[in-house]
Amino acid sequence: MSTRSTVIIKDTYETLYFYRHSDGYPEHTGEDLEEFVKGYTRGEMRRSAQQSAGWLIIRGCEEYKKDGIAGQSWKVGAYEPTSAISADCEFVYLIDLVEGRLKIIAGNMISGRVVNELKF
Repeated sequence: MSTRSTVIIKDTYETLYFYRHSDGYPEHTGEDLEEFVKGYTRGEMRRSAQQSAGWLIIRGCEEYKKDGIAGQSWKVGAYEPTSAISADCEFVYLIDLVEGRLKIIAGNMISGRVVNELKF
């Protein structure tokens, strides 16, 4: 069974959601997002949810290309835009651009527990 997760990118004005159908566990998605948020400290991305969203989608597409999945699936990549947190997610990843933190939450946003937190 796939490990599903939701990625949230939040700034002062907006909150955007992305669904990940598989490999949503911290050893894969968590490590990928830890690398992703380094782009803020290196000045490669602005702390804007909208602009970050584009880079996250590209990153997911590149992952599918590397894994040989791109072009064989109806999905554009590993991170799909969605309208909310999916009920079947085992992990939630919150990228808070205001606080400069990546939080990895096991379970849901209400009763889940933070299993890792990275300041960027």
